[in-house]
Amino acid sequence: MRQILRNWLYVAILFIGSCCSFAQCPAGNVFLDTQASVDNFIIQYPNCTSIDGLLKIQGLNSTISNFNGLQNITQTKGLHVEYTAATNLNGLHNITVINGELRINNNNNLTELSALEAITQTETLLISSNNNLTDIDELSNLTTVTYFLDINQNDDLVSLEGLSGLTTVGDLFKLRFNNALTNLSGLENLNKVGSLVIENNAVLTNLDAFSGLTQFTGAMNQPGLLITGNSLLNSLTGLSNLTTIHNGNINISSNSVLSSLEGLDNINPNSISGVYLLSSQSLSTCSVPSICEFIDNGGMAIVSENAVGCRSTGEITAFCGEPTECPAGDITFNTQTDLEIFQSIYPNCTVIHGDLNIVGWYSDIESLTPLENIESVLGDLNINMNVLTNLEGLNSLTQIAGDLKIIDNPMLTSIEALSSLESINNHAIIIQANTELTSLAGLENIDPNSINQVVLESSQNLSTCNVLSICTYLSFFESNYTILGNATGCNSQEEIIEACEEILPTCPTGDLSFTNQAELDHFLVQYPNCTVLPGNVYLGYTTAGPSSINDLTPFQNITEITGHLQIEWTSLPSLNGLSNLTKIDGALVIDRLGSLEGIQNLTSVESLEFLNNPAILTLEGLENLRNIKSHLFIQGSSLTSLKGLEGLTEIPIALSISSNPNLINLEGLNNITKISHNNTSGELYISGNDSLENFEGLNNLTTLGYGQLHVRENNSLKSFDGLENLTTIGGTLRFDSNPVLESIEALSNLTQINLFNGPYVQIHNNPMLTSISAFHNITRLGSLSIQGNHSLTNLNGLENVVRLDYADDPAPDEFIGTSLQINGNNNLVSVDGLRNLTFVGNNFHIMGNPLLTSLQPFSSLVKVGCDLRINGNYVLTSLQGLENIEDIGTYVHCPGSWLQMSNHPLILNVDPLENLVAAKPVVYDVQNNAQLQNLDGLENIAANQIEFLWIKNSPNLVVCNQTNICEYLSDNGVNDISGNAEGCSSPEEIIDICRLSVDEINSIDEITLYPVPTKNVLNVSIQNGAVIEHILIYDLNGKLIYQSNNDSSKFDISHLAKGTYLVSVKTSKGVHNEKIIKK
Repeated sequence: MRQILRNWLYVAILFIGSCCSFAQCPAGNVFLDTQASVDNFIIQYPNCTSIDGLLKIQGLNSTISNFNGLQNITQTKGLHVEYTAATNLNGLHNITVINGELRINNNNNLTELSALEAITQTETLLISSNNNLTDIDELSNLTTVTYFLDINQNDDLVSLEGLSGLTTVGDLFKLRFNNALTNLSGLENLNKVGSLVIENNAVLTNLDAFSGLTQFTGAMNQPGLLITGNSLLNSLTGLSNLTTIHNGNINISSNSVLSSLEGLDNINPNSISGVYLLSSQSLSTCSVPSICEFIDNGGMAIVSENAVGCRSTGEITAFCGEPTECPAGDITFNTQTDLEIFQSIYPNCTVIHGDLNIVGWYSDIESLTPLENIESVLGDLNINMNVLTNLEGLNSLTQIAGDLKIIDNPMLTSIEALSSLESINNHAIIIQANTELTSLAGLENIDPNSINQVVLESSQNLSTCNVLSICTYLSFFESNYTILGNATGCNSQEEIIEACEEILPTCPTGDLSFTNQAELDHFLVQYPNCTVLPGNVYLGYTTAGPSSINDLTPFQNITEITGHLQIEWTSLPSLNGLSNLTKIDGALVIDRLGSLEGIQNLTSVESLEFLNNPAILTLEGLENLRNIKSHLFIQGSSLTSLKGLEGLTEIPIALSISSNPNLINLEGLNNITKISHNNTSGELYISGNDSLENFEGLNNLTTLGYGQLHVRENNSLKSFDGLENLTTIGGTLRFDSNPVLESIEALSNLTQINLFNGPYVQIHNNPMLTSISAFHNITRLGSLSIQGNHSLTNLNGLENVVRLDYADDPAPDEFIGTSLQINGNNNLVSVDGLRNLTFVGNNFHIMGNPLLTSLQPFSSLVKVGCDLRINGNYVLTSLQGLENIEDIGTYVHCPGSWLQMSNHPLILNVDPLENLVAAKPVVYDVQNNAQLQNLDGLENIAANQIEFLWIKNSPNLVVCNQTNICEYLSDNGVNDISGNAEGCSSPEEIIDICRLSVDEINSIDEITLYPVPTKNVLNVSIQNGAVIEHILIYDLNGKLIYQSNNDSSKFDISHLAKGTYLVSVKTSKGVHNEKIIKK
């Protein structure tokens, strides 16, 4: 461990120089969620180039538009850019190394990635939901993605040419939901992936760019090949060079126009663990060698709902050999003899490999029994101009790959023999001019989703058409039909639908999505008596802009929705039409709506998300809402209050109110008493409400569960008035970047901030806040961070806090660590409010407080779990107050401590730290202390615990030869030592003095030299009656520079230069050698 950390620190000195008021780079992960936090990064960390953790830029509730504050960063352990308003990534252009995940996600204005052109390798790459990104050309230098590559939901992405340099994806490669991507050009050099997913790319037609792909190497999750939901994909031939999928599955499903598996021919069947061929209605050729051999060897295969030839494993197996049992191509029968000859020649034939034409020209075809073994027709089935009375003989027929045409059969009275028919493969049913036919019984089992047209014409006795397949198809929106010239009951679509009422389901199954008014209007036609919708309902959003939906009266009978109701970007002026809706078991999401009128009877929802509704000025209409089972989000509205929500008394999970610029108060939430469920969840988030001055309206709130109270970026917020009754917060308390916040006194009744799962108190960047005395009832906290509050002069109110930790009764070596950070508060003069603090579980940072004069209030502190950093408190004159700290680094998860005392021009010594020992490897950091003279107070830090030694730029520091430093440097310890006084200005100087010190051999123990350090006179005190014979003074090079042969006890050394000297006193009883400092 020690050598590893030394090596890391040796690299670190290339990036970390002298520090002013903050560290060169923040430790661990960096999370920036506002433009201000991005802009301030380069100010706070001007020399930071390498982030030893994830750099996450996420603008959920802000408008981050540039990254110039990060222009010095060259490497990170991960980069996430999410939910920003940026059009480019300029500012990140110097990043060349990402040792982690690169994630570009939900940046809807982003148009190009030129800032990333230096990236050659990353562990994971995710490019998702960037709706204006048309290409990724700037990634052309990327050659390797070590683990996962996922490109999904980029609506305008038309090109992958930017991946032309990519050769390897070590794990899973996903291309999903890219609706403008027609081909994969740019991937020609890719030769190896772990596994591959091509999913729901709406206009993708081929995979030709995968021509260089030869092998799968295996993936941790979802191994194998998945190609699903690509509605225009017509060919897999681009995969023809693929030879192994490394014990993965082949899953080809829901690709509606794909007809063949050609392209998978060369995959070694022994590398396949399973085969899934599902719901591809045009897929008829599955008998490629890899699939044939895999099934023949007993491999697990699930096959269904494809075209004839691929409907089952048995059907595939039948086609894997030469089709010797059936003739090839179309077959036509004109006579009964033709049928009988066919049966004698092909007695075991089950599949017609083309059209089957039974055209008798009104001749002698009276029976179809010779066709009793036929199960599939791979083309049209034409039964024309026959004298048949029924279709007995076709009882085994289950699938037709083309049209079903029954035309001009004047004696036909029944088609019930077709009752085994399940699919016509997205083709037409045509029943014409069958004068004696009265019923369509026999067609009821055809999957209505396999029908694309119904023609019922000129059958004057046809009166019964209400079979399930026809009923269901005709009820579809925009179904294609021609119905005329039949008997009453079958003479129009309306007549048939009326007769179908008892057959059709009352309500649909599954989720519903409506993108235009016509679709919605048809709902009432199709389901006139439906009252309960049993799934999710999506209304509106299209990529082309607002939908045409402007009227919800087709939902006038709906009383309950068992899933979500999402209304997004419609043309609705109101919710009129939902007046009978009382309950939504899922979320109600309202986005870009005109008015809430019409939803007045709604009493219960799982959650309410009210997003981006600038036209809505009031929530009136929700007065009867009594129950929210999860969360309430109100974001991006023009509301001035929340009146209309008075019926709510509890919100179990979260209340988020953000980016509502006109919101003046929270009136309407007056009856809410808790945001919690069984004292577990509970979060209150108030952000970006520019007119909000206080929390009036939440006056009855008493409890937040194990979530957080987070108040940020509310530009008019002056106080927390309205939260006077809040007594318990189960998790985190954060308020930051509220520019005019003056008072939090309303929190004075707060008695408990529970210590569960890492809560903390964070008070950041509230420049007008003058007091935190409201915390006077709190006795114990998790982490406490107070930063950038420039009107705060003291920490009064924290007097009762004695511990910063999470655990209830921590064992000495097992406690869960938390931190104290008092940083960058420009007018803070006193930390007296923390005078009773005894225990800090993790880090203790007092940094960048330019008016702080004393640490004396910390005199009760005995334990710091990890780092102890005192930095940049410019008027601090002493470390007095830290004298009782016994150790650092005892936190079990602390990898190594940082002991820092830097940038203090007035501190003379570090003596108050004399009791301090290190339980873990420690970085010893003493820099830029203009008056510091010695390091004697740090001598108990064992040499074998020092991992790196910084001693720099302290011009009066003359004594560095403490035993621990001597031992560490003698053992070639990693260091950066320079810019100090003579004797401490280099490791070589210190080692020389250390050697002199070792050679000091005093034969007399009762001689004292004083004062040390001295400026003019050196006194010699002798307790044993000996007489001085002479005194010799040497410089550090061993040169004699002063000699006195008299017996005086006082010696004038004012003429000597400042520095360290070795004094040898010869007496009548022996010799005394001692090192002194001349000021």
